[in-house]
Amino acid sequence: MKRICAIILTLLLIVLTAAAQDKAEQLKHIREVYAHAHQKAADNGKGGKAPMDVFISQIDMGMADAEYSVEEDTETRYFFERASVDREEDFPGKAVCYLITRNWMADGHTNYREMLFDPVKGHLLFSFMKAETHAGFKVETRYYYDEQGRCIEQKHKVQDEETTADSHSWSSWDGDLEMGRNELALFNQIVNTRPPYEEVGSAPNPATTPKAQRLKEIRAAYAQAKEKMAKNDKGDGVKNEIEIMVNDQMSEDIPPSTTRLKCYYEHVNKDELFQHCYFITEKRESMYEESYEEYLTDPDPKSESLIFNYCKGTLEGIDVEMRYYYDDNGYCVESKVSDMVEAEPVQVRNKAGYLFDIFDRIMK
Repeated sequence: MKRICAIILTLLLIVLTAAAQDKAEQLKHIREVYAHAHQKAADNGKGGKAPMDVFISQIDMGMADAEYSVEEDTETRYFFERASVDREEDFPGKAVCYLITRNWMADGHTNYREMLFDPVKGHLLFSFMKAETHAGFKVETRYYYDEQGRCIEQKHKVQDEETTADSHSWSSWDGDLEMGRNELALFNQIVNTRPPYEEVGSAPNPATTPKAQRLKEIRAAYAQAKEKMAKNDKGDGVKNEIEIMVNDQMSEDIPPSTTRLKCYYEHVNKDELFQHCYFITEKRESMYEESYEEYLTDPDPKSESLIFNYCKGTLEGIDVEMRYYYDDNGYCVESKVSDMVEAEPVQVRNKAGYLFDIFDRIMK
């Protein structure tokens, strides 16, 4: 019996020693990947190479008629590289995010985060948070993950003192894991979504506002939206906006490009607070093309359907211009396009749905 117990203890010791060695190797690997990722982020856009990143800036000041509103400022940056053709990805040249940083500030409170991803397999490796209240209370956390999403190590500090996970409720290993997955999904939606975009169905209700009246309503909504946007940009009242800038180079054979999206929205309190995006602009620039687009949504806060699109662009020296007007059910009732352009109101409507999905994902 003693011999059996000794064998069991010996085997257990071997297993525990192997597990400890494996954990040590994983932590060493994560720290090496972290250092390499930070160096790549520091070198991003330097040495004659095009920058490869996504920058999202959000300013949220709440409702216009709120008794008290706190301004929240969030800046998130996604660093990525294009996968080589020999890497096992969904398609050659897929954008692979390796590091995310986020700064959040509101009323003297700050929260800084970093999320590190495996550069080959794509899963979350490490999550860091450092937060401080306006009163000076500080919390710092670190979570290390294996390929299966299990937390293999965690470290916590409160007021700069080492402590345990149950000493605060500011973060958790599984909460950070879910946040990392959501951030990665948002990144892929912005950078790795390729046309044709997902089909946006039209409304089943056959009732339609007469065309002349509908065009009049759209023009009035457009003027109203432009007025709100001007006040927002000037800081005349509340400011609620999301700006997304994508710096990219699909391959060495393609010139670098910059895409700027700006979402204007307002808070609506109808039994439950939600955000209504009323206007989106998109500007794309590269060596060979330049374009500017506008997407106007239905002024009814209950709806997020496209009612008007404007596009003006230059492709290899040729100017094109388009305007599409949509009825209550999502059908194009009027289009004004350049002679060389074929009217594609359905594809425009589908792209609008894709852009509104990005806004909704950011606001979650």
